[in-house]
Amino acid sequence: MRTNLLIVLTVLWSASTATGQCEPSTPHPRVTVLMSDTHFGVGKNAAGNWLATEDFRWSTELAAFLNAINVRGGGHTDLVLNGDTFELWQSLGGDCSAGRRADESCTEEEALARLSRVAAQHATELKALGEFAKAGDNRLYIVPGNHDAALLFPRVSSAALAAIAAPAGRACIESRGFWLSGDGKVLAEHGHQIGRDVNGYGNAWPMPFSGDNRQYLVKTWGEQFVQSYYNRWEEAYPIIDNLDEEGAGVRYGLAAEGGFGAALATAEFVRFMLFGESWGQFGAALGPDGHVQWDTNAVRNKGDSFLRSALEAGGGVDSTIDTGLIALKMADLSDADLTELCDRLYLLQKERTAAGIPGPEGVVQCSGHLGALYQTVFRTRDRVFKTYLEGRAQQLRDAGLSRAGETFQVYVYSHTHRAEDGFQPLSGAWSPRVFNTGAWQRLVKRSDVEARRLADKLPKAEVLTKYTLDDLPACYSFVTVSRPGFSINTRLERWVWDKGQSTGKIQPRCAN
Repeated sequence: MRTNLLIVLTVLWSASTATGQCEPSTPHPRVTVLMSDTHFGVGKNAAGNWLATEDFRWSTELAAFLNAINVRGGGHTDLVLNGDTFELWQSLGGDCSAGRRADESCTEEEALARLSRVAAQHATELKALGEFAKAGDNRLYIVPGNHDAALLFPRVSSAALAAIAAPAGRACIESRGFWLSGDGKVLAEHGHQIGRDVNGYGNAWPMPFSGDNRQYLVKTWGEQFVQSYYNRWEEAYPIIDNLDEEGAGVRYGLAAEGGFGAALATAEFVRFMLFGESWGQFGAALGPDGHVQWDTNAVRNKGDSFLRSALEAGGGVDSTIDTGLIALKMADLSDADLTELCDRLYLLQKERTAAGIPGPEGVVQCSGHLGALYQTVFRTRDRVFKTYLEGRAQQLRDAGLSRAGETFQVYVYSHTHRAEDGFQPLSGAWSPRVFNTGAWQRLVKRSDVEARRLADKLPKAEVLTKYTLDDLPACYSFVTVSRPGFSINTRLERWVWDKGQSTGKIQPRCAN
């Protein structure tokens, strides 16, 4: 497996492709800004009204932000768009599906048509990015994500860069699937390849194509789910993917629309409901806690009914669901899976208790006992990241992109839409700090939505109708990396927009 990845990395590193080549920047102290998940999409209809499936409506805020980071960096700013800049999973027609298998998505021609509409609808935003790249000695790097993996088609990447219209050498698309700082100390990638993500492309990334001739993009289970459910739901509930956790929107959508039977009949969907939300959903305020050692044998003896209870506890299905409809079975889960699931349920119960939110009836009680005290509420997350980061470090060394002792010290990912400040999943001589940019979008916290629902005594089926995108906080998260002296200073920040004053400012957190 590592040999195949090494070949791909080496070829992509040495090849000159249609993705453009960024010129080396001047040897001046530089600031790096990383942002993600703008999801420039289908835009407006013929009458000039926003289509419900368009998420990005904040061109004024974006232009002001780009100006602010250019000024802050003195014209020596590297801007990394860390995936899902373009929303290329959604369209207005039935393209990318006719006459092909369920796991085959767009051809290059079809993806180019989607990108062309997006570029036309978001010409203002793309022009602002181009103007940023022109200023001073700035650079613009675009990392493909799962929603815009089509940028890895040469003609699609060329069209995207043409729409941005930056000077030659000032903007490029990272065909390697990641961005690495010139000194090798900062690694950024979208994050859909981490762990068992339903949006991942396995070992194919960053060549997510079927066949040797790149005839089709591979359609992941995540994309199939978006096409089957999200596109339809977003027409009625535009904020469904503006919750800060994807799984929360899915649960509210299912509550409003039904369809549990068909959804639960796929093991991938059940895994997504049980394991799909990021660990960032659990607040750091939980603090030090007893390490609960779960008795996985006792949990396994509960049988398949345990999975129904776990889905209920997570806010997905109710207790009337027929266990026989659930495609995922207890026998499909390893002891590590059960440990992770019990960790999640335990933390979910603690979070609800701390927030004064009652849990559902029949909350799962995993069997276990308290072990030694240490700050371990994220032990499964740390295990996943430890495995992944060690593998990425080895791949970079194998490809000649870093040397022992010079491996990246900061890792920045995105994808989950939930901003996370630096955490360190590894201990020892090499312990990189991990940050999540969050989405450069207007988002609402799942906990705020649930608190409002309870206060207004709303059923889950109605909660998505109580917000519009304009109701959401004008607060956009990003990560900044600077290098005072020989150190690396990395921080999670927000661009907070004052709607009353039509101005914005950079600050550590949102206004409330």
